[in-house]
Amino acid sequence: AQLTEIVARVGPHIPVVRCRDFIGEFASASAVAAALAVACLEQGQIVPGLGLDPQSLSATARIAVVGLGRCQTAMDFSLPGCP
Repeated sequence: AQLTEIVARVGPHIPVVRCRDFIGEFASASAVAAALAVACLEQGQIVPGLGLDPQSLSATARIAVVGLGRCQTAMDFSLPGCP
């Protein structure tokens, strides 16, 4: 329900990756998701294997890693100089 509400607020045009589906459920899964977000930004594309068609990212792209559940968390990633 939390993810559905977030997508409704930001819009369906924003790609969503449910990373724990392929990373797994463990304590440092958010750290792995953060590393994947940085790798996508550095490569300028959604890296293959994340459940989305590979697509280019603009130089001003931002990636949010959101943790849902009892405690909600969010990390926002962008390249240096991105507004």
